[in-house]
Amino acid sequence: MTDLSSFLDIAVGSIMLVIIISVHGFALDKISGFFSRNYGHLERQFSDGKSRTTFVVTIWLLLSTHLFEAFLWSLPMYYFGMFPTSRIAFYFAAQTYTTLGMGDIVLPPEWRLVGPIVAISGLFAFGWTGSVLVYMVGELGKLRAERDKKKAAMARGRKAPQ
Repeated sequence: MTDLSSFLDIAVGSIMLVIIISVHGFALDKISGFFSRNYGHLERQFSDGKSRTTFVVTIWLLLSTHLFEAFLWSLPMYYFGMFPTSRIAFYFAAQTYTTLGMGDIVLPPEWRLVGPIVAISGLFAFGWTGSVLVYMVGELGKLRAERDKKKAAMARGRKAPQ
């Protein structure tokens, strides 16, 4: 008969995955709101500087979200004694979350199933982030194209299309 404690890795990993993806959804909602507010300003008055600033700040917020999520993963790793220091726990969490998997640090045998769950959460989160980036770049590209059309029309001496 299997001891229930042998499933602790799956339980901790599953709970953390749900927390991480929930945090990611909350963060993406806030980041998307930031982008939408700035997009509204850009629609009214486009400028390359505002566009680039919006893009850079949004990227920084997305990066911060992923780093925070890797940090969240490190907390139970350190708490449950999987690693001797929080720094090593964060290093392992970050490399596993990004699926880099250097292999220079490994989980203790009784916690090995946490690793794939961390990687799964990273795949989910990066896929979701990728979709936000594709949307954002597309929308900024549309605004830039509209601005260029208006500039070209004005250069030819015609009224800009509405």
